[in-house]
Amino acid sequence: MRVLGVLFVLVLAPTSTPQTRLDRALRGPIARTIETAMRSTVSVHVEGRRVGYGVIINEGGWIVTKSSSIEGYALDDAIEVKLDGRLRVAKLVRRFDRDDIALLRFTEGKQYPVAEWRNTRTTPMRPGQLAFSVGVRDAVGFGVVGVGTRRVPREKGFLGVFLEDAAEGSGARVSRTEVDSAARRAGLRTGDVVVRVDEHAISDTEDLVRAVSSAGAGAKLKLEVRRNDRDRTVEAVLGSRSESPEELRLSGGELSDRRTGFHSAYQHDGGISARECGSAVVDVDGRIAGLNIARAGRVRSYAIPAQRVLDLVLPVIDSESR
Repeated sequence: MRVLGVLFVLVLAPTSTPQTRLDRALRGPIARTIETAMRSTVSVHVEGRRVGYGVIINEGGWIVTKSSSIEGYALDDAIEVKLDGRLRVAKLVRRFDRDDIALLRFTEGKQYPVAEWRNTRTTPMRPGQLAFSVGVRDAVGFGVVGVGTRRVPREKGFLGVFLEDAAEGSGARVSRTEVDSAARRAGLRTGDVVVRVDEHAISDTEDLVRAVSSAGAGAKLKLEVRRNDRDRTVEAVLGSRSESPEELRLSGGELSDRRTGFHSAYQHDGGISARECGSAVVDVDGRIAGLNIARAGRVRSYAIPAQRVLDLVLPVIDSESR
């Protein structure tokens, strides 16, 4: 019995480490910091599944979210948005493709909760500053700004195949696919001949390389493939050369489809998931300092600065409200 007692104590002791005690001590202050922003946060749903978050930007029920998370919807289409545990309907009003931001509006009600937004033009988020990412019930991420606001260029797309010209007819023949590549995930196999990418016919390997490189990382391409004298279509979400299999494994593979090519963004290590994009980044004073727009790597997430978001959407809100 004494041996069992010793073992019991040894097993339980690690559950109260200095780190866990620190986490508990911080939970209260963090909750108070993000409380107002949390009340103005919504979850965005497609076919009953949460695809991201959004932030209510004014009392009239206008919402900003990540545009590519609701791909396939047209302007004025109805989108399900959950606030306070209740599913409501919002319509898609505008897309801002350069920043991957969408503007929605609730179809009913008014006096929605709104948080204060930081003027990031006069007080930008700088490296070393704390950044909280806010969900509907709690912080979904907590980290530090690593790189200040800058343009984030679009990386060239990477399919992850070795190619050779087709022996008969036109097309690019796949001689090998790389491990954990976009090609593998799309189901491409050795011997497949790619004859079309979206609406573009592929005559040889150079055509395919150009089509992939110009599309950019995160782009979705429909590939028409000839396999055993039968044509089939597969969809590939392009990666980038900077992604190693190890980084994808450590990140759980859940990177944003579109994760580069932004007009301006700052980088933080808050560790949000792809389905937590569209959430607010909150500073230590509880002000919304940006909109999480992409999980780009294991410890790399991008946020659009608050003032950039406001500059895009407020003129549209003003025009639509007249």
